[in-house]
Amino acid sequence: MTSKIETQKIKIKNKPSTDGTFWRGLGGHFSSLTQIISEFVDNSISGFVESPIPVANITVSIIRISNGNVKIKIIDNASGIKDLDSAFEIGSTKTKSSSLNEHGFGMKHALASANPNNDNWVITTRTIEDAQENKYKVISAPYKFEGFEAILHDGADIESKTGTKIEFTVNTQLFKTIVAGLPGNYQTLSSIVKVLKEDLGYIYSAFIKNNVASIVIEFNEEDQEQEFEKVTAIEPQVEETIEPGNNQEVIDLGDGNVVLEYKFSKINENPQYKKHYIKTMSTSGVEIRINGRLLADNLFKEIWGIEKHNSYNYLLVQIDVKSEHANRLPKTTTSKTGLRQDDEKLSVLYEWIKKKLPTPKQDSKLSDHEIDLFKQLKDTKRPHIAKTDIITLEQRAYTNLNEKIRIDFYVNQNNEVRIYEGKKDKTTPKDVYQLMMYWDGLVFDGINPDVGILIAAEHPKSVEAIVDLVNNRLDDNKRNYNFVMKTWNEEGIPYPN
Repeated sequence: MTSKIETQKIKIKNKPSTDGTFWRGLGGHFSSLTQIISEFVDNSISGFVESPIPVANITVSIIRISNGNVKIKIIDNASGIKDLDSAFEIGSTKTKSSSLNEHGFGMKHALASANPNNDNWVITTRTIEDAQENKYKVISAPYKFEGFEAILHDGADIESKTGTKIEFTVNTQLFKTIVAGLPGNYQTLSSIVKVLKEDLGYIYSAFIKNNVASIVIEFNEEDQEQEFEKVTAIEPQVEETIEPGNNQEVIDLGDGNVVLEYKFSKINENPQYKKHYIKTMSTSGVEIRINGRLLADNLFKEIWGIEKHNSYNYLLVQIDVKSEHANRLPKTTTSKTGLRQDDEKLSVLYEWIKKKLPTPKQDSKLSDHEIDLFKQLKDTKRPHIAKTDIITLEQRAYTNLNEKIRIDFYVNQNNEVRIYEGKKDKTTPKDVYQLMMYWDGLVFDGINPDVGILIAAEHPKSVEAIVDLVNNRLDDNKRNYNFVMKTWNEEGIPYPN
């Protein structure tokens, strides 16, 4: 006779922590303030897509206050937040109105990333029903799971009849992530705003061109006169289209047909831009949008399985995947900072691109021959490098910001870190600041360079003067930059002969 085995249920208490750990963990999904602001802009545009109006406006207000922090406001004249319960429920998709707010995490992710202390964000919203009763609602920090309430007020706290205003304050470090990795000195509010303007014009170019919404950035130092920048669509300077050209095609990525709008182009460098479509290794390749919204860019090895090289910098493949059915589209990350690489639909899309362009052609005029010289330099130094040392052409800077900035040549030998920026023939002042960006990026990542080497066949007097100037400056660790100029011959590479 077998005995009966008794079981007992044990209740698991899994209520989210109230000590702030959950909120801080909910944030941290973004590498820049631009991405955070874009989450709120997504919600505004979704409102306009759902309920189109003749004049759809989004205002991004930026005020640098006296303590150095920055107050941000995103204001729209859309239809307001109709279902507050679902809007503030983690993971709810009940209020989903377009592919721009598909996950139910975005607004909460963005608030937690912008304000990890959960103490300064405020959302004001007014629906048509509120307006008819001359009311508006305010929801403010802290976000919590019990006793979380909206306050209903008389009157109107937004300029338009209906709409939403989101406001929060960030520190200087988070604000400057807008320009992280860019060469140059971005100290003024205006200079940083211009980069944000370019970012938003890049991400939302389709919506701006199609008049879905107008985006304006208002900015000023506290107690100073307000300035304005209207966001315009950022587009590449196309030299010519290449096979298979510019067209659209209906295909099934899985679960039903979608429309692929595509353009395969050879582009020229566009000097008016700082970050996008500037014909570099970090701004070329394949960009993918879903219903107009940028989701991924600078894709190359992911599709063709070959390493990027300057000879491919001319190539720009633009894909916009369109469908009203979310289940037919490639999956995005919950913060919409990229596409899910484990998604079968994305694999099908990559194969479609490869079928259209089996192997990108190299443009020999763009070939950056100093790469070959650096490979020789690596081979020359390799015999003198111990197994515990590092010598690589693949070291990245600003990795803590998920950036893709590759240092020309990196050596860590006997705990001395040397970094290189090189040109085949002659350096320019710009190369000094490129080396400075590598140095600053490593410091940001917790690596302290010892020597920065500018290498070329020749260094003009102007470059020597700028190197002297930079060497009198301190990095973020209060250490002097230490840049030296070398020729290929001095480093043991016989160029020029």
